[in-house]
Amino acid sequence: MTFPEYYKKLERILNAELPGKTAQYKMAPLKRNMPETPSKREAKYAGVLILLYPVEEEHYIILIRRSLYDGVHSGQISFPGGKYESRDGDLIYTALRETDEEIGVSANEIQVIGKLTPLLIPVSNYIVHPVVGALTSEPAFERNNKEVEEIFSVKLETLTRPGCIIYNGEIYENERYIKAPYFHYKQFKIWGATAMILSEFIELHQNIKPGLKSGP
Repeated sequence: MTFPEYYKKLERILNAELPGKTAQYKMAPLKRNMPETPSKREAKYAGVLILLYPVEEEHYIILIRRSLYDGVHSGQISFPGGKYESRDGDLIYTALRETDEEIGVSANEIQVIGKLTPLLIPVSNYIVHPVVGALTSEPAFERNNKEVEEIFSVKLETLTRPGCIIYNGEIYENERYIKAPYFHYKQFKIWGATAMILSEFIELHQNIKPGLKSGP
């Protein structure tokens, strides 16, 4: 299966019935209950981008480590993305705009393939819409120093290896310990909403079971 064939098959399954919260909640913090609804105050919306690109016969995704700031997501590992603004039109545009602003990858370079299941983040009352996009090759990054501390690429197959997922994990966050599963990648613990979104995407990826090769 070539990369264009993989993207077409991924597009088809993204437009079919998604694994949704069943897949997401495999990586949910232990105190998080399902189902959940936004708090009584009006929920806000955000768009994030799962951005894929090929290197030889492997697929990579792009993650960022956010800069330190006075907020609940300070220093966390996440996908590029951010808050919906009224000028955006839709949440796909939001994800693309924020990706350009944060890591310097233009929307003109990205093929939008589809969307995953929206996910509520209770602590900030955001409903996050994950968008899936693809590039034809490894991009040249331009990091937004104010918002992004680090950009890194992860081989998708790395996240499916035995031992990568720590199910009985413990995270130290905001001066407290949180029981939560996480993806262990180098020195990083990828947890929370990012891990839940990844869990759904990886389930779809594994269903395709690509024997990928480069070429037309």
